[in-house]
Amino acid sequence: MKCFLSAPPKRATRLLLCAAGALALLWTLPALGELPSWIRNVEARSALETALFRMMSLPQGGVLFRRPPRETRPALAALIKDQPSNAELYSLRAREDEQQLDF
Repeated sequence: MKCFLSAPPKRATRLLLCAAGALALLWTLPALGELPSWIRNVEARSALETALFRMMSLPQGGVLFRRPPRETRPALAALIKDQPSNAELYSLRAREDEQQLDF
């Protein structure tokens, strides 16, 4: 048995649903390309930047992309050998270890 509404939904209801959908879309778009807070302020042209990012060539020019954890872990281990007293490097390597876990 089919059920049909006797009258179309009110215009205000349709506008509210459209506004809610647009708000949900606008809320999720900025989160798609956002870097984690611990990596946003890496010093430019440093050894840490080269360990975490890789230069990729695009038609508009070079762009830094985030390296995957399987590449950053050995680079961070090499940095730890050079600077064994830097606790931040140990923390970053632990984060990368967790990122590489695949449950």
